Amino acid sequence: MNKPRIMAVLLLCLLSCSCALRVIAQRKDPDIIKADEEISCSEKEEVIYAKATPSAEISDVYVVNTFPSGTYTDYGDYSKIKEISSDGSISVLADEIAVSAKERFSFQGKLKSVILPWNISLKYLMNGKEVRAEALAGVSGEVIINLSISPNEKTPEVFGEQFVLQAIFEFDSEKVTSITAQNATITTSGAKKQVSYIVLPGKELNTQMLLTTNDFEMRNVLFNGVRMNFGQDALISEIKNRADEALKASGDLKEGTAKLLSGMQKLKHGGETLKAKNKELKNVSNIIKTGANDLVSDIKEKLNNELKGTLSDKEIDDVNKIINESSAELNSLVSGLNTYMSSVEKLADGISAIEINMKKLSAGTNEFNEKIADINKELLDEIGIFADNESAGGVPSFVSEKNGNISSVQFVIRTESISKAIAEESDEEINVQPSFWEKLWRLFG
Repeated sequence: MNKPRIMAVLLLCLLSCSCALRVIAQRKDPDIIKADEEISCSEKEEVIYAKATPSAEISDVYVVNTFPSGTYTDYGDYSKIKEISSDGSISVLADEIAVSAKERFSFQGKLKSVILPWNISLKYLMNGKEVRAEALAGVSGEVIINLSISPNEKTPEVFGEQFVLQAIFEFDSEKVTSITAQNATITTSGAKKQVSYIVLPGKELNTQMLLTTNDFEMRNVLFNGVRMNFGQDALISEIKNRADEALKASGDLKEGTAKLLSGMQKLKHGGETLKAKNKELKNVSNIIKTGANDLVSDIKEKLNNELKGTLSDKEIDDVNKIINESSAELNSLVSGLNTYMSSVEKLADGISAIEINMKKLSAGTNEFNEKIADINKELLDEIGIFADNESAGGVPSFVSEKNGNISSVQFVIRTESISKAIAEESDEEINVQPSFWEKLWRLFG
């Protein structure tokens, strides 16, 4: 399994655990607080909802502030405020909101600022040309969607360093028949196709989606921002252990390759020495062969000239036969010796070639080890940041720095859909078994 897919699965699991823990925390019975006693807002939750155009330009930002029972002083620069819960009351003086509640209480405020922790851009292309999102409704052919996400430096660093953003696109399978998306998770459920991206804290995403459509429509794109939360020391420890194991294995591979290279270099040295001796032996072989041939010629000459009258023809033939057999054996010996010397040279050349490749392998192993070490350090550094954030407790308020001890901050950004219908969703569609998110969005009109 490749790395990006492993990381995506891990992050989804972490986000699921984080959300589950928050739900459990919300279900606990609130502490009993005297009605006339004002306390610090240690249990306040902020959920920021933003409405955006299909190009992801933010138009309105709302905040749902939720408190346990009690009396509080909250702060926020709102242009409009309204109560969501009935078991409480609020009074507003400039940016100060006095909250009094007998039970868990929420109010909604519309922020004057529309600046969020991420710069998000959606651009649409048809036939290679950029077009307005509204012009795509009902078209057929190939549609390209360019998505760009980067941290917004105009907001506090904590949101860019500790929050992960998930982008979710949804299409009708019958109208969008093919999807190609890099760095994304694509799922199909019934008549819906969903494309999801995850952007880690402090990171950027610049990617492209290629769609084949016969009647283009796209539901609201959702961007969900939540704090990166590992939640368990055991998980962090396990990741660190795995990273250390990978680094150790890489180090062992580097050490083993270095030893192998050292052995090959010694073998090469021995091969070069053998090759040099082989050259000397070859010279000796040539001398022996030349000397033997000269000796045979001399003997035959003496035999045929000087001893011809002394020995009978039969004796001369027997001596010639012995000389020829000895000469043939000597030539065979020299030929075998030459074959051996040729093999030695090939062996020495082969050892040299292997040694060259071993050097390349050793260099590659060293580079691999350095890369693993860099990845290991980066991973441990990132885990250290997340672990520090986890141990640091709550995050600052997104609404106002005057608000302290915030238990959680979440972001939900929803674009307008692209459809031939003027309205994004009819009232009838909303009223049929509305989900939790649909109920909340109905608060914002």
